[in-house]
Amino acid sequence: MKRKLLAAFFCCASLQLAAQNLVPNPQFELLRPSSKEYTFQNPQMDKNEKTCNDFANALFRYSPAQNWTIWLGSADCRNGVMTELVSASSNCVPPWPNFVMKNMMHVKTTGGGQGIVNTDIPGGTALVKITCWVYVIKGKVDFAYGPTGTGIVRAFSTTNCKWEKLEMIKKGTEACNQITVYSKDADAEFYIDAVSVIKM
Repeated sequence: MKRKLLAAFFCCASLQLAAQNLVPNPQFELLRPSSKEYTFQNPQMDKNEKTCNDFANALFRYSPAQNWTIWLGSADCRNGVMTELVSASSNCVPPWPNFVMKNMMHVKTTGGGQGIVNTDIPGGTALVKITCWVYVIKGKVDFAYGPTGTGIVRAFSTTNCKWEKLEMIKKGTEACNQITVYSKDADAEFYIDAVSVIKM
C-alpha cells in the first residue's frame, strides 16, 4: 500500500514539474525595487533619450515589474511606452477570475513594434506551449516567442474590449529565451496577464 501511495506521489510530482511555468514573474506580482540611482514609478512612462546609458541598447527601459523591460522600438524621440501595474480587482477592465489575478500590466504605446519584453525564460530547445491573456482597448497585440531579438512563433489579437487568450506552439531546435508583447503596426493600448511557457 505504501509503495502505491509513494508511486502516486512521485507521479503527481512529475506531472506538476512537467507543467511548470518557465516565465519568471508571469502575473506581474513582483515589483521592481528602486535603487540609489533610480526610483521606479507606477505608472512608468519612458521615451527615447540620447542621455540614457542604462542599457547597451538605448531602446530598452525598465518596467515597474521585475524581469520585464520596455522596448521603445525606434530612436524617434516622439516614441514612448507607458507601463503600469494595475490590480486585477480594479474597475479598469472586466475581471477574468480564473486566469487574471492580483496584478496585470497596462501598456500604452505611441507606435507599432513597442511594448514589453521578458528575456529570462529558460525554454531552450524544448517543445513548448506559450500563452497569455490580453484585453485590447486600442490597436492589436503581437505576442511572440523566440531567441533574443527574434520572434519565431507569433500570435495576434483579434478582438477589442474583451479578454482574449493568445496561444502558440514552438517546435524545432532553436534555443529560445524571450517573450515579446508589442503593439502591431500602430499605437495600441492593452492589458496583459497570465503569461506562460510550458513544456509539452
